[in-house]
Amino acid sequence: MVFRRDLIPRIPIETDSFVANLEFPLKALDLGASHALVTFSPSPRAAGSSKVASARRIAGVLRELFRLRAILKAWGQHTPP
Repeated sequence: MVFRRDLIPRIPIETDSFVANLEFPLKALDLGASHALVTFSPSPRAAGSSKVASARRIAGVLRELFRLRAILKAWGQHTPP
């Protein structure tokens, strides 16, 4: 993702995981930022395997998503200028 530099100081990131990759654009859109869809073809993993698909990690991400829901609800009520 690419964002305008002036958005970064205006949007506090409150999540602690890669859920921030969802939090930032949702808050940016709420502030009226424009967006565009760009497609790309990712390269295959060069080595190793993903460590994201463990039950513990999935449970942590679900907790973080519920936390993000509360954060975004509060953000919408107190959106900074």
